[in-house]
Amino acid sequence: MQLLYCDESNMEDRPGDFLIYAGIVIEGSRARSLSSAIDTILREAQVPRDFRYKFAPGPGNLDHQEFIAVKEATIRASIDHGAKLLSYVILHDIAANPDLARRNGINAVCMHFNAILNRSEDAGLVLIDRFNDAGN
Repeated sequence: MQLLYCDESNMEDRPGDFLIYAGIVIEGSRARSLSSAIDTILREAQVPRDFRYKFAPGPGNLDHQEFIAVKEATIRASIDHGAKLLSYVILHDIAANPDLARRNGINAVCMHFNAILNRSEDAGLVLIDRFNDAGN
């Protein structure tokens, strides 16, 4: 079974900025190993367990270059575990509104995940952090 973990970034409607909706695809049998590898990377870098890892700046104990190295190690671990990145990027100046852009991002990423599942003849599960769309 393939897993797709999704999230968005830059929901604030700012001219000249992009909304990003992306997901990481990983074979279910490799997900635990990747999670353990990331835990090890963060523990060795002494990143606090409650730190919001996807945001910058990094934790106070790491300078900017050290934090970049931690994120690069995470990306390398993801590649080593066969993870794939699916993404949707749209300029806020083009999007009708952030919620619609997010919904379109979810649809685009899930459509590509469906294509991966069809090619591999495998089942899949999509994990979305939240879905507060009224469906209009």
